[in-house]
Amino acid sequence: MKKIVFFVIVIIFAIVLFAVVAIGFNKTKNPFEISMTSDKTEARRGETIKITVAINNILDNDGIWAISGKLQYDTAVFEKIQADDGISDNIESAKEWGTVIFNDGSQKKENEGLFVVETSADYGVKEDNEIMYISFKILDTAQLGNSVIKITNISGTNGNEDIETKEADIKIKIKE
Repeated sequence: MKKIVFFVIVIIFAIVLFAVVAIGFNKTKNPFEISMTSDKTEARRGETIKITVAINNILDNDGIWAISGKLQYDTAVFEKIQADDGISDNIESAKEWGTVIFNDGSQKKENEGLFVVETSADYGVKEDNEIMYISFKILDTAQLGNSVIKITNISGTNGNEDIETKEADIKIKIKE
């Protein structure tokens, strides 16, 4: 009898332990990811690079309907992205996404800006795809070496709740 009780307790403990690990794993997994790629990983002063921002590994069953974040870059290396009434000539949305609304940060820090973009479809995006393209002109006075462009404070929505994910970045080497 003692062996049966001990065996049942061990099985219950194993089930509880498995459930705790599974729940903890799901909470640490990002519901979606943002990635950044560039048409050039090395560029010269005066050149323009084009960064592609994409959404990947979407785990939410409802998909992602909108994304917002903070774009950060070095304005001693890259020309400041300007926006007129939330629209910037430097930022273009990809086909499944609507107009990117961009606040160039002129009232706050010079090296960052906030953006928001919604899907142009009548449904949440559930598959990997490109969100937007950002053009950066490298200043003629840019310091040589590596410079990082990143997106922080990334939040998406599935139509019911806001969902945060980890930041994304890309390193660009400035050369003569």
